[in-house]
Amino acid sequence: MSQNVSLFPRRIDPAAINERQVLGALTSPVLVIDAEGIVVYANGAAEQFFQTANRLMLGRPLRALVYRDNPMLELVDRARVTMSSLSLHGIEFETPRTEPHQLTAEASAIPDSNGQVVLT
Repeated sequence: MSQNVSLFPRRIDPAAINERQVLGALTSPVLVIDAEGIVVYANGAAEQFFQTANRLMLGRPLRALVYRDNPMLELVDRARVTMSSLSLHGIEFETPRTEPHQLTAEASAIPDSNGQVVLT
């Protein structure tokens, strides 16, 4: 049985997409860090990853979630300064609440956002 599919693009209402719901549905941790290094957004996967409630992450410095020598701090700063997307592979990651493990981190400067960076 064949489906009747149009070859022409359908009109999409951008207001029908809720970006927070999209980010919240991801299984990867997503943080938004402002120009002062403060966490201004954390999705549910970030809560699980850091083993910290959202209400305890928001409004606090990223430095409060990770150890001082964590390379993610420099990654976020470099992405902000260069207004680019950067990644680090094989980072040894540990927090006061989690066991050490390796991961890949990506930081992307958000254009026209006064220094905000997305960290995944």
